Amino acid sequence: MQKAPEISVSGDPFSALDAARPSADRRAVGELRRGADRLIAYTEGHRCGLQVIRSDGEKHPVLSLDTAMPKNDDQGSNRFAAGPYLKSTATGSGTSKPWASMSCGRNAMVIEYSSQDTATPSKPRGSVSAIEGPKGNKTLYVAVGDDKARKKILASLPRRP
Repeated sequence: MQKAPEISVSGDPFSALDAARPSADRRAVGELRRGADRLIAYTEGHRCGLQVIRSDGEKHPVLSLDTAMPKNDDQGSNRFAAGPYLKSTATGSGTSKPWASMSCGRNAMVIEYSSQDTATPSKPRGSVSAIEGPKGNKTLYVAVGDDKARKKILASLPRRP
């Protein structure tokens, strides 16, 4: 994950994070939108992070997550391909009532995202691929990492027929 290319992001999506803990190591590596929700995946040293911001001009994130990468292959879960991963979850604020789970690995990051807004996701930017879960499931699965890792992860996930 630390070798994923950085992308430029518009606005100042990390201003709330910078107020709490400024970091020169923070790099946005992927972005996509689902309705009014803007999902930004980032790395920060040996950590993965997710910022979800409303595109309606909201200054504070509606959901923010970060977690460390496993230190070795014996730490974490192998629920997804290209692991192992350490995991964190959060429920956000706002009208979309977002929920996210983020699994952070040394080779990839996997985000499971759900909200009241079930719009079709935008074309991802950066080292990101996404699929929608099975019909009736509001979950959007987002794989972050190199092409090979993303393909392995997405091939193993439930998807909409």
